[in-house]
Amino acid sequence: MKAFWLAVATLVVAGCSDSTGPVGDELDLNVRKWERRGPSAYSFDYQAICYCIDSVVRPVTISVSDEEIVQVVFRDTQQMVAVEAHAGYPTVEDLFQVIRDAIARDAHSIEVRYDPLFGYPTEASIDYQENIADEEFGFRASDLTAIE
Repeated sequence: MKAFWLAVATLVVAGCSDSTGPVGDELDLNVRKWERRGPSAYSFDYQAICYCIDSVVRPVTISVSDEEIVQVVFRDTQQMVAVEAHAGYPTVEDLFQVIRDAIARDAHSIEVRYDPLFGYPTEASIDYQENIADEEFGFRASDLTAIE
């Protein structure tokens, strides 16, 4: 798993078959939609939502080809992120994995919205433990566009 997810969200990889309940059913439905309709090359706007350092929550546009990040650009300055830092950013598949992980870890609260056309997660809010402050994690993903 990418360093970002390990450091920020302390994720544990879980398989698709672990999806249970309404959140898991909705996840499975949208993963299938993404597999049918999602482009193999795409760009999308992304922002992590957490109590993290500024560089982690800074909005970016991520470009992906065949599940590999090929470019990351800071949206405020249009400055390219160094290739060495690409591992700190997610693909759509990684966003699905964040949700799978939250289900597998029996997070206290999981709220997810999905794009109606492609099925990718557009917004997620995860509270892993009810009585612990500042361990929540979320993200926003939008404006997914196929790259020719």
